Amino acid sequence: MTEHVVVVVGSNESLPEYAQGQFWVIDFSNAPTGAPTAVAVSCSSDGVVVDCSGSQAAVGTCVGGSVTIYDISNPAKPSAVGSAGLPFGGIAAVSFFGGSVLAAEANGRQVALIDINDLANPQIFLTYFDSLTDVTLFGSSAVICGVSAYNNAFQVVSTGDLSNLDNVATTNFSPNDPNTNSPVMCDFDGTNAVFSDGLGLYVFKVLGGAATAIGSETLYDSGGVTSVAIAESGGASGVPNGGVQLAYTGGEDPNVELQYFVPPVPSGTNWVSGSASLGDANNIYGQPNDANGGVAKFCRSVWGTSALLATAAVTQTSGGAQEYVVSLFDLSAGGGSIQAMKQGARIPVNLATTLTPNSTLGITTFFTFPPWFPLPLPPWPWLRAIGLG
Repeated sequence: MTEHVVVVVGSNESLPEYAQGQFWVIDFSNAPTGAPTAVAVSCSSDGVVVDCSGSQAAVGTCVGGSVTIYDISNPAKPSAVGSAGLPFGGIAAVSFFGGSVLAAEANGRQVALIDINDLANPQIFLTYFDSLTDVTLFGSSAVICGVSAYNNAFQVVSTGDLSNLDNVATTNFSPNDPNTNSPVMCDFDGTNAVFSDGLGLYVFKVLGGAATAIGSETLYDSGGVTSVAIAESGGASGVPNGGVQLAYTGGEDPNVELQYFVPPVPSGTNWVSGSASLGDANNIYGQPNDANGGVAKFCRSVWGTSALLATAAVTQTSGGAQEYVVSLFDLSAGGGSIQAMKQGARIPVNLATTLTPNSTLGITTFFTFPPWFPLPLPPWPWLRAIGLG
């Protein structure tokens, strides 16, 4: 039995000097001692958004409306197993959990819920928002966020109630300013949700579809938040019981920043923080590459969140070429501090880097088993009854 830790990374834009229409599947199973292996996969769109669940990956096209499911059980040979066609001009975000994918329309108001066992019949729903920017699916709950009436806002909804989005409560958490804010980002672990408008972090407790604010921080020194992720798992996998652990990246920051707090947070109390290098995300002069932001995502499964964190950020070689550096971290929190532990080997991949944020990634863990060659079975009647005798 082999445990795989696999990261899928893509770009939602393209440049002529880079290979067009591709994403990468990276196997970190040998980390931290062994080098990861990376495979480029060709796809139909220059820009893609990606996510993973189990031994599969979902890849949505940024231009055109298709979501393709890939089998990554053999990370060295990813293969497409089918696609869902959507009436969208493009896809802004996808979230993959279990057997379902939630996709948000780019520059639009619709979401699609896709059953990967019935790709020909995606369900399309109109949301309350003026425009959508991100979605997160966890279990039977979905978090949808975007711009609503000049505010950054979100909805928490059961996947069974997506047809009733007009009656689902909308929560505003900051004014929308398209001149200064990044597109609204979200992440959800089934218990808590985190959002960012590019300038701050906003954390909400989610219970029975209702959201209650439990903490926020305004950030001025990160060059604008480009990615945010949450891992709160009640003491599993090294994450402290009862606390909320966050990771975020910024446009002028060569590190992934880590935050932890136990709600409720008294006024004036600082969240415990730490950081880890994104992988030398610098320009040719050794300064932080402020034109491109990083992205971070915690691994998640049907058993809950884990302390595995994948990141991707842009670095610039001495020759001036840009490339993504993808890294794996195993985070441990406790004792009043957060540290990045057991850092996996990094690997560079060639992807276009024109937007902030423009990288998109998913991380997953799964097990594979060696081929099983059964011995001849005696012709017992009960074996014949189930087709084995």
